[in-house]
Amino acid sequence: MAEEWTGLWVCTKGCFQTRHPQDFVTSIPDDPSVPVSRPDVVQAVAESELLTSMAVWGTSVFIVALSGLADGDAIGITMDNDIVHWSFIDGDPTTYSSSPLKDADDEYVLDSDGELVFTADGDSGYLLTLNTPIWYAATFLNTVYLPSLNNESWT
Repeated sequence: MAEEWTGLWVCTKGCFQTRHPQDFVTSIPDDPSVPVSRPDVVQAVAESELLTSMAVWGTSVFIVALSGLADGDAIGITMDNDIVHWSFIDGDPTTYSSSPLKDADDEYVLDSDGELVFTADGDSGYLLTLNTPIWYAATFLNTVYLPSLNNESWT
């Protein structure tokens, strides 16, 4: 007879059992903390308007002035079929504050009727280039959305 780990006396031929090795395994405590934490960010969307119409596959956009636009900012343009085309600004915007507006090639900007485009009430405007062309036409004064992921303010 032999005393087992349970404290019982058992025969040594076929009845005796040693304690299982898994009984001695210790666990590593979990760390429930978040490795990278960021504060909640309030998302805001500024709205602007197109100063000129955009043709299908167009990438040049004239919008009413908003400060704080930069290369890589997101932009959403409401096309004539009421779907918003989302893209990104490709390159730094060009500010225009004179009347009439001129494009990047120093050509006068014409509306869909072939008339010169002037800034409304002396406000300035921006010429933006998109990194993806729109796939449907967008008419003069269609809404343009400029989301702010960092809760920036536009003036």
